[in-house]
Amino acid sequence: MAAARPGPRAGGERARGAGRAAAEEDEPRAGGERARGAGRAAAEEDEPRAGGERARGAGRAAAEEDEPRAEGILVGDRALVADGEARRALERRGYGEEEKGGFFLDSSEALYLVYRGSLRLRRRGGRGGEVGFESLMRSCRRRDAEALSRFLIYRDLRSRGYAAKGGFGFGSDFRVYERGRFGEKGARYVVFAMSEGTGERIGELHKKVSQITRMGKEPVMAVIERRGEVIYYRVSKASFPRNREAARREEDEEATAALAPSALPTRTRS
Repeated sequence: MAAARPGPRAGGERARGAGRAAAEEDEPRAGGERARGAGRAAAEEDEPRAGGERARGAGRAAAEEDEPRAEGILVGDRALVADGEARRALERRGYGEEEKGGFFLDSSEALYLVYRGSLRLRRRGGRGGEVGFESLMRSCRRRDAEALSRFLIYRDLRSRGYAAKGGFGFGSDFRVYERGRFGEKGARYVVFAMSEGTGERIGELHKKVSQITRMGKEPVMAVIERRGEVIYYRVSKASFPRNREAARREEDEEATAALAPSALPTRTRS
């Protein structure tokens, strides 16, 4: 296997600050209030110094501010959105799926939009008032132990301008579309997650990469560092050519063995 580290690291100081706070916490209170507060504080207090960084940061901020706003009902760990105009706006931006006569945001989408303040979420029947980020994270983690990891990756992808949807069952994975091409063509990448310090059997990794490649997608491994930063590695299969001299010697040895006299015993006359 060969892994090459692609372009920019994890979305600048804004993503590092928010991700670090979310990753250090274990329970939702810990990946919730402090993650949100730390992320916003980092975004407000640190302006990128270089011209390129400033432009990228401004682009991300503009993209995030343009998120559609909606109201939804919490169903399990997903959000049901009933308003037709809101549904269409979300769908254009790559959010949600039609299912059983309703329009649902999956857990990562709902967490991200609640985190951004773009989704007002309530429980069925209006019980308990508005559902905040911490409460939603608790609900999600009861159903999926990897909910926080998924959220960190999903948030980072969205901050970079990528539309992402649930993947094909390779763990904490997403189908990721080229920037600005959602709805025009299929997903280009399949991103699957690993946390820093965790192990992965090479056979399982090879299986994932082979299956993703056979589907015509590019496999990308998202590694979540201990501080919550997300770094991406494009993964591909590599074949190494045989050493020519060694191959020639093997061929000569095989040819010599084929020409050697038979070792069968001979009959002798008495």
